[in-house]
Order: sequence, then structure tokens, then C-alpha cells
Amino acid sequence: MTDKLTQAEFDLFRSRYLPAQVTLGTVSKVTPRVGENGELFEIQDISASYGAQFPRQFNCVIPFDETHFGWMRNYTIPEQYRLRESTERVQILTLREDAPSAVVTLLTELSEISNCHPWQDETSRFRYQLRWMTVAKQLADRFLAEVPSADVRLLAPLRAGGLAARAYDLPPDQIGAAVYKRLPMQNGENWVGIRDLDLPPIDTNSIVVVTEGCTGSGATLVATMLYLRTLGITPKRLELHTINSPQHSILFMLSAAAELGFDLIIRTAGISFREDDKLYNHWGMPNWLDSAYVLSDIGDFSTPLPARFNDQAWWNQGRKY
Repeated sequence: MTDKLTQAEFDLFRSRYLPAQVTLGTVSKVTPRVGENGELFEIQDISASYGAQFPRQFNCVIPFDETHFGWMRNYTIPEQYRLRESTERVQILTLREDAPSAVVTLLTELSEISNCHPWQDETSRFRYQLRWMTVAKQLADRFLAEVPSADVRLLAPLRAGGLAARAYDLPPDQIGAAVYKRLPMQNGENWVGIRDLDLPPIDTNSIVVVTEGCTGSGATLVATMLYLRTLGITPKRLELHTINSPQHSILFMLSAAAELGFDLIIRTAGISFREDDKLYNHWGMPNWLDSAYVLSDIGDFSTPLPARFNDQAWWNQGRKY
């Protein structure tokens, strides 16, 4: 596939998977704020809910407004509009075991670990990463079996990206990284800040893959599209590889791709159909917890393990971040 996603294609997709009364915010009028000569600049008016330990200076900031995300909050996709099978643009993973419940089991176990166990517990962190990498490796293997590996450029948002990158086994010069932060503003908007961006060389033959632990609102990928457009970079194709993505963000990302002229494919192991007020994915209500969520960032659970786990954790060997 080399054709860009057109607005007509997306409108057809949207009419099938979203009720007509829901309006998606346009992104083509969003203007990224970029530091002069690529330098860092500080963002004011960030909400007090933003942790004091997190950065406030960025190379680029994407000032989204509430029209982009407001409809997602506490909204449940109606049953008749739910995306249940793979499409040309959205590939849903079936595990090699070919058991329909395998993905559900893994996602439920991930949610249980992240909600009920501290990340500082090394065994819990290993259990989390083992399940996460089981899915990530199969996503990566199937993708690399379809495309020339020399054309792939990986953009791995830290911190989860440092873990995800291990599944692809690509040369270092094909892997880039960046720090993305969702910035809750005092006026209620949610902006995205990007810093420490290290892009690999990208041209019109490149297939750029953004890896995420779990997608929340889809803001990271849409911010990446807007920033690439600012830099004048147009890859052959853009892909998102993630463990779980809510249908809300899938629609938002495909809508943005249609507006901005990107050829986008989304590969995910699971899809959820509700987001809470913080734009976390609502996975379900298993009997071990009243409300279980697959969070939009696996965060501290992705940090490297002690070397004593290397025999069990192939992805941990030689990992620095």
C-alpha cells in the first residue's frame, strides 16, 4: 500500500464506526510551537496536576484544544459501531497460539499487574514486561515479514519505547527516540510537548513506525504527524504499533492522517471501547477489581530490570533505558 489515506476513505470508515452525532476536531489548523533554531523553550500555565518532576521545557509543543478530545471522555462506543475485525487500515493481532482468548488474557493480566502491584517490585515488573513483549514481538515479526527492514525507521517514545524497540532488532541508525509529555493546561486543554528528539534519517521510501505501550487519546501519533509536517518530512508510510488502543483514538488518528495527507496503518493487539475522564482506556470489570484500566503509558513498568533477570528476559540484555 502506497496511497495516502484520503478524506473520502476516512469518511466511509468513520460512518461505519462512529455515530453521526459525534464530531471529531480538525487538526490541520493546529500550529506547532517550535523553539528557535531547535532550542528548548518553557511552557507556562501548566496545571498543578502536572508533576513537579516532569520537564517544562520542550523543542516543540502541539497546542491541541478540547474539541480534539472532549468527545472521548467517558464516552462508550455503541455496540453496533464497534470495530471487531481487521480492516485495511487497522490490523488486529491474533496470537500464534490461534486462541481467541489469548490476547484478552494477556491484556487482562497486564491490567491486573499495573493496577495491583508496585512497579518497584522487580518480579512484578518482569511479569509485566514478559507479557508486554510477548505481544510486541509478534507485532514486530509480522510487520518485518511484510516490508524491507532497510526501509523501516523506528521512533520509540521514551520510556516504553526503549522497551518496545528491542522487539525489532534493527540497527541503531534506524532507531530514533523522543520524550513526549501530555501537558494538562490550566484552561482544561491537553497539549503535547516533544523534547530530546533524535530522528533517524527519513526519506520518501521510509516506513516510520511509532511504538507505544498503549494508546490513550492518540495525541502522541497526531503530534508526530504535525511535527513531521513542520519539518517538511513525508515518509512513504506511517505506522502505529501498540498493545491496546481505544477505538476513540483510532478514529482520531485516522481522521488526522486523512487531513494531513499521511498513509497510516495501525497495528494493535486489542481494542477498547471506553475512555475515562483522564483518557485512560477502560478495558473491563474483571472480578479482581471494580474498574481495570490498560493505561495509556506503561511508564515505570517499562524500566530496565536487574541483570539477574537476563536469562529469562531476552529484551533486557544490554538495555540502558
